[in-house]
Amino acid sequence: MSPRSAASPDSPGSPAPAITTPGRLEHLLALLCLLGALVWQIQAVTISWSSTALPGNSFRQTQTAHSTHFIIAEDNYDLAYPTPILGRPWSIPMEFPLYQWTVAWITQHGDLSMTEVARTVSLVCFYATLPAFWLLLGLAGVPVARRWWCLIPVLLSPVNILYGRAFLIETMALCFAAWFVLSFALMLRRRSLCWLVATGVFGALAGLTKATTLLAAGLPCAAIGLTPFIRALRERNPREALVLVGWGAAAALPAFIATWWWTHFADATKALNPIGRILRSDNLTGFNFGQNLFADRFSIDRWTQLARQWELGLLPPLLIVVLALIAATLAGRLRWAALLCLATFLGTQAIFPNLYSIHDYYFVAIAGVAALGWGLALSGLAERSRWTRLPALGLLALVAGLQIQTFNEHYRAGMVRGSSGDNLTNGLLQLTEDNEVLIIAGDEWSSVIPYYAQRRALMLAFGTIYDPAVLDEAFAKLDPNEVAGLVLVRDQRGNDALVEHVMRAFDITREPMLRLDYADVYFTQRVMSELLPADANPNDVGGDPVQVYADTMKGATVETANLTKRQQRLFANLSPLPDRFYFEFGPAVLNTTDGMLINAHPTTRLWFTPPPGATSLLVEYGMFDSVWQNDYMDTDGATLIVERLAADGTVENLFQRHINPRGNEAHRPMQILRLPLQLAPDDKLLIRSDPGPEGRKNFDWFYIRDIVIE
Repeated sequence: MSPRSAASPDSPGSPAPAITTPGRLEHLLALLCLLGALVWQIQAVTISWSSTALPGNSFRQTQTAHSTHFIIAEDNYDLAYPTPILGRPWSIPMEFPLYQWTVAWITQHGDLSMTEVARTVSLVCFYATLPAFWLLLGLAGVPVARRWWCLIPVLLSPVNILYGRAFLIETMALCFAAWFVLSFALMLRRRSLCWLVATGVFGALAGLTKATTLLAAGLPCAAIGLTPFIRALRERNPREALVLVGWGAAAALPAFIATWWWTHFADATKALNPIGRILRSDNLTGFNFGQNLFADRFSIDRWTQLARQWELGLLPPLLIVVLALIAATLAGRLRWAALLCLATFLGTQAIFPNLYSIHDYYFVAIAGVAALGWGLALSGLAERSRWTRLPALGLLALVAGLQIQTFNEHYRAGMVRGSSGDNLTNGLLQLTEDNEVLIIAGDEWSSVIPYYAQRRALMLAFGTIYDPAVLDEAFAKLDPNEVAGLVLVRDQRGNDALVEHVMRAFDITREPMLRLDYADVYFTQRVMSELLPADANPNDVGGDPVQVYADTMKGATVETANLTKRQQRLFANLSPLPDRFYFEFGPAVLNTTDGMLINAHPTTRLWFTPPPGATSLLVEYGMFDSVWQNDYMDTDGATLIVERLAADGTVENLFQRHINPRGNEAHRPMQILRLPLQLAPDDKLLIRSDPGPEGRKNFDWFYIRDIVIE
């Protein structure tokens, strides 16, 4: 392939030097490599797709998820949307809730779970960013084939894979910001009112979704606007300079107005909350931009922290430096475009040094820009001559390989084995009601416990524990009848002064009723009276009321109608509720990545009265993964049996299946039974778990997630 001359549309002044442009073979190879990268990226982002675990920054993801959960639960699409973690009023709006509203609306009107919808929305936004990047590369004069090359490191960036499917606003903000930059560039180039409107819309949406991402997009826009402005001044054309200023100001105004309006609205809403008022924008300026103008931006420790983020989410810092040197010295006509991308990458971190050094997900806003800069640098190197093309492609392959290796080493395992709650959140979900509130101390304002427990919370954050006046103000806004109890986490365990304070306000027990490795839970006397048998003493339950009421039902046939409403939560996933039940080892519910699972270890019996006209049965069941993952668990499996009990005493076996995941991989995922029913009006159903063929019950850890008779 011989060198051919091509000129960049943006080349200032003299004609572009001769460049080596890609031929047909390179076009085909580039497209195939991009498709290969896309296939690999899709399999990576869809790991544990249906799991409710939120790997990555769980603090921020659960906050977004918690808001969305309550938007759905309350059908509440107010601007002051619910984030019920800091007490009443329940709204402490951070970003404009476009992402949360989108996820909530699709969840309400579709068949996917909330988490699946959130991941889908995030991925769609990420993929919608790629056409904007592709067109921006075109404006920089990159040939089509090498635009495909440039998009490969964008797709394979580890931070983009981890957070490209996260329950976060990041990719939606990135999408709006990328189209904002493209629209701005086309507006200045074409002086088009249509592109001016597009710039205003995308800028406003980016600012509303995430202001820090909009500011990151403002850096390339400033460079794009300054280039012709400086040229006009050099050519002594003040009229052209003023026209450019006018276009730029008109384009930026909607974004400024939208961001200003939302910030003031959010601040006014937060001010109504005794604890949430500390989250107003004026209180967060130092946190967002750094406390010290120079120390935060020129600190070796700070940039060491940032370099660590690069290593985990992007590329090894040394390779980033090498690519920057290539951009500065060997990228030819693409040098300035590559350097602009890298300057945006570094400049954004210099503006927000604290945010980027402690929050890896913030890099979603600039990881793609950095990757474009590397692609531009290598494209510029490739077109210098036929002899530099192969080293450029080799470096691109190295970049892609290191990105895949970094993802596999640091993120893949966490996405496979991510945790969705624990014994604490499982217990709180099982023992408290949907409309109840938990007071939580020792976990700052993290939404992890409230989200996985699916409860509103008053998190005693920001030193509130030591401010009796703020405590009393926050407590006064709660109805005592809605408070379920106090949760003391980690170093707050044993805080007797706080326990006494909460006792006076909400009549909690003096001793913790639920003791776990890292938390103590004190329930209110009202909750304990509804939870325990009538003759039980709340102060003598041994730190585990779950076990107390489970023990009272162990190995006995129990009428469901005799349970309190709170105890009936055991069967929240069963429709209808069973008439009576028998658990040889006592009932229990576990919160897992597959949802709430009833531990139905053989022998378990569940008797049902089908609703009138019922024609189908759904049972989701299986055995816990630990059964086949641990060699010492020598189970012979378990058996699910469904029987029809006729009014005359006749018993008909409708279904029977033995599963043993130790010996059969097909039995390891959750099993689904869909059974058509033909029932007489007075028929009952018995659903039971029995041991395996050898009759042994050791490690027969069988579960049932859902039973639906309709």
